[in-house]
Amino acid sequence: DSSAGGGGGGDAVASSLLRLCAVYLLCAKHRQGALDPVAAFHLRNGASLAALHWGANPSARGLRESAGIMVNYRYQLDQIETNHSAYVAHGHVAAAVSVSSLVGRESPHGPILAPDPRSAL
Repeated sequence: DSSAGGGGGGDAVASSLLRLCAVYLLCAKHRQGALDPVAAFHLRNGASLAALHWGANPSARGLRESAGIMVNYRYQLDQIETNHSAYVAHGHVAAAVSVSSLVGRESPHGPILAPDPRSAL
């Protein structure tokens, strides 16, 4: 398994799908919240998007639903309230640099504003 930004066999396909997954999780919105219901649950509860893992779910269902990509969410006690408030009020997604850099936005200060999805495609 390769995490976001990592290498391995099929690098071009993995890189492209990881980037598209990052765009989906950071940018695709439904009423200001994440379009993905699992992401919306974790982000609403104050988690940050910690990592994407290529090939981590090779089951038939995992391949069908997410191309085998799995997501890690991190709950940092000192950031939960800040992340929750920013997400609920503004749709801001807290994300690790390894994930946010896949869509071209890095922040040395932690959580980022998700970029305009049209700029990532």
